[in-house]
Amino acid sequence: MKKIIALLLLIPAFAGLSGQSLKVDDKSYRWEGSLYAGLNTDGYEVDGGVSFFINRFVGVRCGVGVTGEIGSLSKLSIVFDYDDPILPGNDYDYYYNDHSSLTRMRFTPALVLRSPCLYEWREQDVQIYLFGEPGLVFSTPEHDSHRARWLNLMLRAGLNMQVDRWVFTIGYGITDYSLTSGLKQFKQPNHITHTGFIGAGYKF
Repeated sequence: MKKIIALLLLIPAFAGLSGQSLKVDDKSYRWEGSLYAGLNTDGYEVDGGVSFFINRFVGVRCGVGVTGEIGSLSKLSIVFDYDDPILPGNDYDYYYNDHSSLTRMRFTPALVLRSPCLYEWREQDVQIYLFGEPGLVFSTPEHDSHRARWLNLMLRAGLNMQVDRWVFTIGYGITDYSLTSGLKQFKQPNHITHTGFIGAGYKF
């Protein structure tokens, strides 16, 4: 993983003059808000963040998100109760069943690297390029965990398509972060989490 991060750090050194455009309609936009959503080997993850670009190839991003088991997305279940007098004439009553599942908050600062433009469709203001985001994961531990890891390495990489001020993303992520870190019933000292994700961003 360290070799991949080192390789991505060399992208700006070998980049040509053509890269991701920071100018749209003769205005420069160095800030970019983005939202990633994906499925990983632990469950799911959602991450929203803001990036600032120093130039066309290098920027920094700060993100905040949540990761959890798939079961935590569905906490509503229906219980049949024909004898409940509170709602006369209604055959069914609805109750919340609080399904207990793992969910953790994460803070994800990262370096943003973007390659020279791979393809440009000038008539439609479309550009396609590679990106890499080596960074860190700071996570909140579960309440019943013991010595959970709160700091991990992270790498995201993939393709970006810029359309005017919009940026659409598809990518792959890898990290040594584990949703179950610190929980006695899960012993995974060398756990690696793989993620496939999509995203969208807007320059401002």
